[in-house]
Amino acid sequence: MVFICPEYVEPIQTMCSYHSHIIRGSYMKVRILCVIALCWSCLATESLQAGGDHAWHAAVFTGLTNNFDAEHTDLTVGVDIMRKLSDEFSVGIAVEDIFADHNEIILLGLASYAITQSWNVFAGPGLLFIDGVDGNELLLRLGSSYMFHSGNLSFGPVVDGDLVDGHFLLVYGLGLGVGF
Repeated sequence: MVFICPEYVEPIQTMCSYHSHIIRGSYMKVRILCVIALCWSCLATESLQAGGDHAWHAAVFTGLTNNFDAEHTDLTVGVDIMRKLSDEFSVGIAVEDIFADHNEIILLGLASYAITQSWNVFAGPGLLFIDGVDGNELLLRLGSSYMFHSGNLSFGPVVDGDLVDGHFLLVYGLGLGVGF
C-alpha cells in the first residue's frame, strides 16, 4: 500500500497541469508551422514553374527576438506575403511566433519600400497576442532586409525593431522567400 501525504498532492497536480498546457501549446505551434511550411512549398512549386517578373513574394523567417527589458532572447519564426504595387512599393501581412516562456503571436500589416532591388525598408502596425493575457498589445515595426536573389528565390538577413507598450524588441535573423 502506498501512502501519499495530502500536502504533496496539490503541487504535483499543479505541476502536471502546467506541463500539460506547455505540451498542448507546443503541439499547436508545430501544427501551425507545418501548415505554413506546406503552403510555402506549394507557392514555391508554382512560382518555379511560372518564371518571369513576380507581383507576389512569400517568405519564411527564422531568427531571434531580444527583449531588452525582460533580458531574454527567444527563437522566432514567421511567414509573410507581400504584393508589389510598383517597382518600389509593396504591401502585405506577416505572422510571427515567438517561442518564449508563454505563447506570443504577432500579426502585422506592412508597407515596404525598395531602396535597391535587394535592399528593402518596411514599417507597419501590428498586434501582439500573449497567451494567458486578456486583450492584446499594439506594436509598431520598423525594419530592413537585404535579399540575395537566385531566380525566383531570395534569401538574406532581416532586422526589425518593434515598439510595444514603451518597450523595444529587436528581431533579427534570416529570411527565405519566393516570388510568384
